[in-house]
Formats: sequence, structure tokens, C-alpha cells
Amino acid sequence: MLVNALSPHIAKQDTNYKKCVPVSIRLAITLRYLAAGDSFASLMYLFKVSKELIARIVPETCKGLISVLKENIKMPKTAEEWMLIECQFEKHWNFPHCIGAMDGKHIVMQAPNNTGSDFFNYKGDFSIVLLALVDANYKFTYVDVGCKGRISDGGVFKNTGFYVNLQQRQLNLPQPTALPGRMTPIPYVIVADDAFALDMNFMKPYPGQHDKRSKERIFNYRLSRARPPEKAQLITLTCCYLHNFLMTQKSTSQIYTSPGIFDTENRITHSAIDGSWRRDAPMANLLPLRNVGRRPTGDAKDIGEELANYFQTDGMVPWQETLA
Repeated sequence: MLVNALSPHIAKQDTNYKKCVPVSIRLAITLRYLAAGDSFASLMYLFKVSKELIARIVPETCKGLISVLKENIKMPKTAEEWMLIECQFEKHWNFPHCIGAMDGKHIVMQAPNNTGSDFFNYKGDFSIVLLALVDANYKFTYVDVGCKGRISDGGVFKNTGFYVNLQQRQLNLPQPTALPGRMTPIPYVIVADDAFALDMNFMKPYPGQHDKRSKERIFNYRLSRARPPEKAQLITLTCCYLHNFLMTQKSTSQIYTSPGIFDTENRITHSAIDGSWRRDAPMANLLPLRNVGRRPTGDAKDIGEELANYFQTDGMVPWQETLA
């Protein structure tokens, strides 16, 4: 399927003097590079293609993949589409009014030429930032890649089109409604961690330590359940599109999402079970965004309190006090 779709974008014409590398091999080289991180020297011996040609094949194929898979990452455009996501968060994670989980990572890379300290991050590495919004089923609904690593983590989100559209109320989010069994209308929210400032549409954990079974600790537990330079930017973005593609294709989804890969919950105790991706992925190349210690607005605190109170009344789940 991908070979046929890619052919118009990356196929080369054979000549009397040279036989071109087939699209299938170009795709195989690129997928191997993306999945395993093999060096060009290793790929040269594996596929019998020169390093110089591989250096051209990989970015060219990545651009082709982004073009043919562009429909695989779609942000909702209507209130009804946002509500479909909200229903999945309530069904799978017992968190109503949630329309997405957002997180960001610094993607470590080699120092780019002639960029000075633009990509130099707080850990002393060179990086770009991946900021992503996902639905309740681990699929990307919004991705922003390429923000320079030197930009403060509090400023990364403000450099995205998503933030601008959110502030200008152009995302067509559903109108505020009351939680089940409650009277106060509250906005639909995105759950995040301390790297994001608390806002009317962003919920993050209560800071500090809290007593076991306290309202704040239960809220933090329920919240945690709901969150699960040009070349580097191109590669990262391609991986995001491929992820959604593999999640939605019947022929690949069961293999790609085989049991044990993603984080899950024990169905009896509801305790968290780490997925194998945490052991297999080179985590040293993924740095978290730093916490943002910004005072929340009064409205944002009120929304958090309303959700916290809901989780102790009509929205209570039987196991939360044991695990919180």
C-alpha cells in the first residue's frame, strides 16, 4: 500500500547507464532507519546501497511519507468531533470533559552547523521540541515539531499555532457544560503536566505532597490516568504520521499495538503497568519539558476544584482511594 502511494513522489527513472533503487527498497531503508536508528554505514551493508545515496533517500522518502499520510493526523474541526474524543476519555479513563492529553519532549540531536546556541537546551544538549496532543486511544490529533531547544519550556507552547487558535477561540471547542450530577458549567479541558501553565482549558496536577485519599491526591491520580533542525524535524514528524497510520490499518494495528507495548492498567486492581516501550526506547534522547511555576488564574483554579469535587462524589471510581 505505502509503496504504491509513494511511487509518484520518490520513484526514479532507470537509464541506460544506471538502474535506480526501487521504491520498495527506498521505503525499507527509511523505515529501518526510523525504527532502529541504524547508521548509514550499517544500512549500506544491509541494503547494498552507498551511504551517499542513503543520505538522499531517507529525507526524500520522509517527505513523501508525510505527503501521502497527511490525512492520518487530523485535529477536530467541530464541537461534535471534539465530543467524540471526550466520550472516549470518559469511557476508557473515567475523565469527563477531557478532549486530549498534551505533552512535550526535547528530541536530542547532533549540533547543527552555524546555529550557535539556538538549539542548546537546559540539559546541555542540542535539541528540537516535539509537542503533541493525543486522544484517548494514543493517536496524535495535533503535532508541532521544530521549536528550538533554547526556547524556555514555558514558551514552547506559546510558539504553536494551537496556542494562538486556543487563545482566539478558533478551535470550535464545545460550549461549557456541567459535569454529571453537578450544577456549575465548566469548559472542556486538555490534561497536561507541570510543564504547562494551569489555564481554563488546561488542567495539571496539584503541586506538592498531599495526604493519602485527600481530594488533591485523588484528583492528581485521576488526571494521571488521562495522560498517557530540519532533518531532525522531518524524521520526528514522519514517525508521528507513521504511528497514526499503523494504528489505523487493520493489517498492522494488531502487530504494532500488540499486548505489552503501551502502558496499560491491571483490570482487577487498576494499578498501572509500564509498557515495553519504556525499556526498549532510547530514553536518553527524549528529555521532558521543565515545570512551569506560574500562578494560575482564579477561573482555572475554580475549574480544577470543580473537577476535584466531582471525582469525590458523582464521578468517584471504587479503586481511586487505594491507588491515589
